[in-house]
Amino acid sequence: MFEVLLFRRPDCVKCDILAKDMENSGIYFEEVDVSTPDGLAEAVYYEKVDVPFVVIRKMSRDVVIVDPEVEDIEAELGSI
Repeated sequence: MFEVLLFRRPDCVKCDILAKDMENSGIYFEEVDVSTPDGLAEAVYYEKVDVPFVVIRKMSRDVVIVDPEVEDIEAELGSI
């Protein structure tokens, strides 16, 4: 089992493009808004504040992909 999180800000054009590309590729994900206190706290947990970045939560570990392309995410998901 896995979960995909897209960390983003509302005013981030790169984030909008990545979200659209992920949707078009059929990647199911949840968005984490780092402009909120809870979203920022979660981003800091991963020691990241620059967006976009993606976290894939796998059963045994979390994979963090910084400044991802859809192909990077698909490749990581393919290894599950």
